[in-house]
Amino acid sequence: MATLATPQSRAAHLRRISQSLLNLPTLPTLAAKLLDLVDNPNTNASNLAKFVAQDQVITARLLKLSNSAYYGHGREITSVHQAVVMLGFDMVREISLSVSVINAFRSAKGLEGFDISGFWDHSSAVGLAARTIAKGWNPQMASEAFTAGLLHDIGKVILIQYLPEEFAEALATAQREGRNLYEAERDLFDTDHGEIGSWLALRWKLPKNLCDAMAFHHDLGKAPAESQNLVAIIQLADLLSRTLKAGNGGNPAPPLISKELADVLEGWGMSPTIEGIRPLLVELREEFEQLSSLRADLVG
Repeated sequence: MATLATPQSRAAHLRRISQSLLNLPTLPTLAAKLLDLVDNPNTNASNLAKFVAQDQVITARLLKLSNSAYYGHGREITSVHQAVVMLGFDMVREISLSVSVINAFRSAKGLEGFDISGFWDHSSAVGLAARTIAKGWNPQMASEAFTAGLLHDIGKVILIQYLPEEFAEALATAQREGRNLYEAERDLFDTDHGEIGSWLALRWKLPKNLCDAMAFHHDLGKAPAESQNLVAIIQLADLLSRTLKAGNGGNPAPPLISKELADVLEGWGMSPTIEGIRPLLVELREEFEQLSSLRADLVG
């Protein structure tokens, strides 16, 4: 295959990316404090509810999700305190963090060949799929997996907002050649949306597992050992979502089980084939029918 760009042009792309990312927004103060508050063993539901209630956007999202088909428990939730008790501290933290990240990039628009609504549907689908996988394998990871899935492709939105020409070039190349988008990105400017998303996560001092999920969701074999299970969950969730055509993340290549993911699936006692993951596909199909509703609850 022909080289897509000269070393000089790739270096120029990377310089532009590095310079542009200096302008990335900082994590909102309330979200940063909320992360610390949830991790404090002295925090109770009342303290957390009073703090969350200071942010109208997060409050609205929590109440919507508490009453949604995904988290509702048959009774109407009308207060932040009720939502905190029902969802639990971990889920409140994950939803608040997700909303903060999404709000930082609300002004991002789609490009030709890239539908931003389809992107958020895909992101929501991967979050839901990751949560479902984690609940069946390691329930303690469920809320973390949801957030990692929802935000795994946030680097694409960063590229759209800060470097639209570079992203459009990579997108056009991937679509023309039927290749993975991340491969075209790497050929053009020596980095990809996963790594770029992780740069934001590191800038915001987000949990290491979340940074790794962004950075390595296309490179499971390179993921640190302590993050490998979460990264595998996100890679599998992405595969399931793309197989079911839930949303559209802009990747034109067919979804395939990588060798590294196959090895992890075998370790989990699952057959590393489409037939082996079919029960998960069946379980998720009905949930994915309501993706636009979940996107509205999260993105607004």
